[in-house]
Amino acid sequence: MTVKDRIQIDGVWYVKEKENSKVELQDLLYTQQCLLELDKCSFEAVRIFSDYNNEIFIKNSLYIKYVNKQTQNEECWDNNTWMNQLLKGNKEALNEVSDTLSNDEIQQLKLFISKLIEDEWLNN
Repeated sequence: MTVKDRIQIDGVWYVKEKENSKVELQDLLYTQQCLLELDKCSFEAVRIFSDYNNEIFIKNSLYIKYVNKQTQNEECWDNNTWMNQLLKGNKEALNEVSDTLSNDEIQQLKLFISKLIEDEWLNN
């Protein structure tokens, strides 16, 4: 060890640590998507898996991303209870999207949520 490998702080000598240039992979999230592509907008449902083999997905990990193709505005909804309430016609849930979505888009979103329930992506 050379003197260059050491540093003195407040009279105490320390060995300089070498910078670790090895990059380690952090936690990965595996996802699965389902896309409803319409002329004016799209709805993309994404669920997160808890394992590499994509066999077990994390409960309540589903979210839906809305993109308005004309304005490029985006919204993201990740509350599974809210999705079920919207499907059942809950006024508060409808009010939350009525400023963003047209009536036709709301109907398409409801059909999309119904299909996600049917395909067991979302619990009813």
